[in-house]
Amino acid sequence: MSEEKPFCKRITPGFLKKNLEEYKEWVREPLYVCGKCGRVARRSRDLCKPLPLERAAEPSESDE
Repeated sequence: MSEEKPFCKRITPGFLKKNLEEYKEWVREPLYVCGKCGRVARRSRDLCKPLPLERAAEPSESDE
């Protein structure tokens, strides 16, 4: 798999069937979302148009 291409461009039909474990690593604990296709990744360089995700705040007492 070529590391030069952004993650967004590497996902092709049949990719998940052949590379599920690799895909799981890319999306585990995401920090960025692609503003173009909506995919998520831990590293900004893996996406075409990376936008930082805001970490979810700790649940407040009213959420419990």
